[in-house]
Amino acid sequence: MVIKKGKSYYLKKSLLWLLGISLGLIAVLILLVIAGKTHEQVASIVEAVGSFESVARFIRWGVLGAIVMFWDQIVDYAGKAKGFSDEQILRAKTMRWRVAAFIIAFELIVVEAVPAQLLG
Repeated sequence: MVIKKGKSYYLKKSLLWLLGISLGLIAVLILLVIAGKTHEQVASIVEAVGSFESVARFIRWGVLGAIVMFWDQIVDYAGKAKGFSDEQILRAKTMRWRVAAFIIAFELIVVEAVPAQLLG
């Protein structure tokens, strides 16, 4: 299978993005190990993360709402970038609410852990 020039660009871009996330996670882990030496620093980090958790929840739900709201534009852009046919783009546009339902179900079940909170 021949890889087109555009596909290799997106692959490189994706790998660089994953590298950046990995380096960021490593930096956070190093900071937590360093902060783990004293209890007061750990308590302050836990407090800061706790306050950021509610902000992150609103940001996450806002992004999900934006994805649902701008679904047609996202599908048009991604479909043209990937070279999809008009039928494929139209099919993807009709799947807006199905994708939204799956994303919301994933958020509630996995990320928010609603079943665990109800049962535990």
